[in-house]
Amino acid sequence: QALTQDKWYPRAYDNYFTSNVLVYRLLREGKKLDGGVKIRVPIYYGGPHGGAFGASTTFNTSRFDDHNAARFSWAKQYEPVTYNINDKIQNVGIPQQVDLIMNKLDMAQKGIRDNMALEVYGDGTPTVGGTDPITGLFAMINSTTSKSYGELTEDDITEWKPGAVITAAASLTLPVMRDLRTKCEFGDGPDDTPTLFVTTKALLDTFRGLLQPQQRFGSDDNIAKAGFRNIEFEGVPVVADGKCTAGVMFALNENYMDFQSHQDFMFHHEPWMRPTNQYMYTMQIIWVGNLVCLRRDAHGYRSNLS
Repeated sequence: QALTQDKWYPRAYDNYFTSNVLVYRLLREGKKLDGGVKIRVPIYYGGPHGGAFGASTTFNTSRFDDHNAARFSWAKQYEPVTYNINDKIQNVGIPQQVDLIMNKLDMAQKGIRDNMALEVYGDGTPTVGGTDPITGLFAMINSTTSKSYGELTEDDITEWKPGAVITAAASLTLPVMRDLRTKCEFGDGPDDTPTLFVTTKALLDTFRGLLQPQQRFGSDDNIAKAGFRNIEFEGVPVVADGKCTAGVMFALNENYMDFQSHQDFMFHHEPWMRPTNQYMYTMQIIWVGNLVCLRRDAHGYRSNLS
């Protein structure tokens, strides 16, 4: 218990964020919540109701329905670590036992972060009954108007719709990327345009090939330092993710999405426990939270790209 708490756990904490670029960019800076039945995210919609006025103008004091709240269930992830009598017998001496436990913890850490990264690209449908998966990108960016996301539908609020869902087959070109970005712009402010393109390694290589040999192109240093290769497209990082769905490119605005975590289960390290009827020690790494969205029209994707 002392070994894993004092030596492994603090050293390993940052590694949870490096499973994929979205986990790195969002979860690391995400909010920590103290609980509640669900994660509540206020949303605002509609345009301004005021305007120019003169000395005798009557102000519009009507009440307008221009805000609501999306509600997301708590997604839950765990990874177990178990150490039994055979491990103790076969690994003679404390140093060898320590090495084995550390290796098991490292593998569990990789397991939970990889599962979370996979679920980021899901639609929130449980693959195993009774489980609570992450509400992924294909739930957030979905064009079915009657399909609920955050317990709201586009049929309820017309503004609660994605910026783009384009499924027509096409070759990846710079105009195709520009069109996707433009469809996900909802204003003229600095925060109103996508901040990140996420795609597959194959499509990132295709994008790299579109650039002229003499053309200078940059990359986001912070992303590169975290181990994710990227190239900027008109000032926006384009990153490859091995878990991204084949043929898909996402345009995302990180100002309007967030990974929110329960403060008591932010990769919480349960204490080692021994069952009374077996010679083994077991513990779990637990995360509780979800991927949430503030504006659906700030995000979009294009599929069937080659």
